[in-house]
Amino acid sequence: MCGLIFIGGYAYVQQTLAGSISSLWWLPFLAAFATSLTTPYLWLVRSKALAGALIGLLSHLVMWLLFLAAQWIADGAHDRIVDVLANLVFVTFYSLLLMGWLTVPAGAILGRWYARRHYLN
Repeated sequence: MCGLIFIGGYAYVQQTLAGSISSLWWLPFLAAFATSLTTPYLWLVRSKALAGALIGLLSHLVMWLLFLAAQWIADGAHDRIVDVLANLVFVTFYSLLLMGWLTVPAGAILGRWYARRHYLN
């Protein structure tokens, strides 16, 4: 089942982002920017482990929102906004499926580590 989801999702992403596949090299920079956009707001959560996990989770959504918005603008805004939002939901889910298992626990661990290091000293 997971294999079918992976193959189907990969084919869908390839088809959806076909015009932008050559420009995917800047996704790590966009991910870092999305994280820096979500961190100031979510760091206000009292539990820093929860804040880190939420940052790891919501950064996927913000990254793909920025990516698809840039693609939509670069294409001359020919697609309907509903199609762009549908793509946003799918690629965010697919991104969380592929990398969320790593980013959410890593965010929680790093949030807890940062809180212990900086708030207990």
